[in-house]
Amino acid sequence: MLQTVSFPTRLGAIIILLAQIILSCSNQQNPTLIYGLKSVPAGLAPEREPEYFSSQIIPHIHETLVAFSDDSLVFEPMLARSWTHSPDGLYWTFSLRDNVVFHDDTPFSAQSVKFSFRRLIDPLFQFYLQPGSARDAFDMIQNVEVVDSLTVAFRLKYPYAPFLNILADPMTTGIISPAALMKYGSDITRHPVGTGPFKFIRWDSANHIFLEHYTDYWRKSNPIDLEFRVIDDSEQQILLLKESKLDIVVELSPKYLFRVNQTENIETHWHQVFHTYFLGFNCERPPFNNPELRLAMAQVINRNDIVQRFLDNSAHIAYSLIPENLLNVPPWSNLEQNTEKAVTRARKLHLNNDEPLKLICYHPNNERIGVFVTSIIDDIETLGLQVESQYFYVWSEYDRAVKAGDGHLFLDGWKSMIADPDDFYSFLFYSFDKHGVPNLFRYKNSTIDSLVLAGRQNWSDAGQRDEIYREVESVLSAEMPCVPLFHRKLCYVINSRVKNFKTNYIGIPHLDQVELISNE
Repeated sequence: MLQTVSFPTRLGAIIILLAQIILSCSNQQNPTLIYGLKSVPAGLAPEREPEYFSSQIIPHIHETLVAFSDDSLVFEPMLARSWTHSPDGLYWTFSLRDNVVFHDDTPFSAQSVKFSFRRLIDPLFQFYLQPGSARDAFDMIQNVEVVDSLTVAFRLKYPYAPFLNILADPMTTGIISPAALMKYGSDITRHPVGTGPFKFIRWDSANHIFLEHYTDYWRKSNPIDLEFRVIDDSEQQILLLKESKLDIVVELSPKYLFRVNQTENIETHWHQVFHTYFLGFNCERPPFNNPELRLAMAQVINRNDIVQRFLDNSAHIAYSLIPENLLNVPPWSNLEQNTEKAVTRARKLHLNNDEPLKLICYHPNNERIGVFVTSIIDDIETLGLQVESQYFYVWSEYDRAVKAGDGHLFLDGWKSMIADPDDFYSFLFYSFDKHGVPNLFRYKNSTIDSLVLAGRQNWSDAGQRDEIYREVESVLSAEMPCVPLFHRKLCYVINSRVKNFKTNYIGIPHLDQVELISNE
């Protein structure tokens, strides 16, 4: 039987088809910025302890109440338009932006903020993120109160100097859509939904993550899409950069930077981040329970050689654990290399080193890491000690071994995303967290504990806080629970078709402001 279709029905179908074509074409018109990663991200939602490669993506999806400015550690409004606090620093009120929506079209509100923070502070919450063995960075928050739909308040247990700093970290305190969290639960890390300039589209196998320009973003942004592509080979990264098949790479191996600088269509963007690499001691375990040996170790290591030979000056020597752009403190004494004094100091200890000391290291598949570790071992063995290295290929296994105190020494680094000295002192030197977990160095000093607590709670007098931290530095310099080696510089390697590339003060790029041009 012949079926007829009325003109209005056919017209409606044509209109729908044309609309689909137009939407498809409009999306295809967005140029795509391709961002190279060295490894597969662990997840894409804010976490208590976000993994590094996840942190390259999370800030483009999730936003915070406040943000760091581009030029300094001054705070700027983001999802909060403004904020006030009580005179005692215990009650903070934030007025939120109106007409902000999540990528799932649900409205952003004060309830959204409370929902996200309950993941971090409320053990009874069904989506609570159980603290790991690191310090609980949110212990100071008593509760989060919804004042009205666009006003949220935080009540603190005690004054906390860097409170705004933790609110500016998208990797931990980025706001998540409550509807999405209810829908996906723990799988939210594979289905992130925020308010940021880019909307998550898909994660293909392990190697490709796609984000698209969010058309309902609350402020002006350039209509580009993002593809994050995992390419673990530096040679391949450089080749793709040259051919304009890759736009941005971060953390390129230092030995390739000279070649990059000689390439016509590739540029470098350097940023001084708050990151320190160090040699850590297990201060509970002989022979490093003796601070005299730790001081000898600090004197025998050639840190200048490390920076020049193995890092090609992509870092600079550390004279304190705290980067100088974060806190201006005197350099630790005993850090200048003096092999003769170090050997004399060690001989006085009459060490018995029948069994080799174990040095725990991560990431041996980088050839320079192996040479770098060998160099440090050669320096240490000058003191008459035997040292053997133990490599871990998987970060979680390395992390577990260090926190369990399995080795005598370990090589590690600390990067602060909240840009405050407390992030170093509380996490690395405070004796125990509230769960009874020791710091990485298993270092205990009641004076340090008292000073750290005083510094984090002295929120209204910056000068006095600096004085407290100078006292901390003096004690650490005398007891040397670790040897600061170098401060890393962050380098973004960029194809020249990328224009208007900028980062904020802590190194997070504004990819929504980037323009892509043709190199043809």
